Amino acid sequence: MCPALVVIDLDGFKGINDTYGHQVGDDFLIHLGELLEMATPEAGLASRVGGDEFYMYVPNVDADDIVAFVERLQLLLTERPFRLGRETIPIRASIGVSVAPDQGADLDTLIHKADQAMYQIKQHGKNDYAIYDEVLHGPK
Repeated sequence: MCPALVVIDLDGFKGINDTYGHQVGDDFLIHLGELLEMATPEAGLASRVGGDEFYMYVPNVDADDIVAFVERLQLLLTERPFRLGRETIPIRASIGVSVAPDQGADLDTLIHKADQAMYQIKQHGKNDYAIYDEVLHGPK
């Protein structure tokens, strides 16, 4: 078992703010935060770090099980869209993951590498996830 860091960045959040206003955008972020809290394992932590970006610290996961964890997280976000009256606003997010100790032993390195994985998703279609891979992303 090892710790993992998950970076979640909303896709299209600016459009939500522009279309519905900042109060609805704030409510959307609160809804997402509640979902992440539900998905966070015991002794883990979910936190909004700014704008529309969130981090999840998953303290004890087998490196092989992180894929299943992220897929369950994506399913939760898909199944629980934000409701605004009769309208439903889907939650779309690009997710990057890094796992210690293979991708770093300190928090700054894990954040950097999870960010790199997340940006790969942003550049290649969004609304998906990637686990940091040294071959794809290169050394820090």
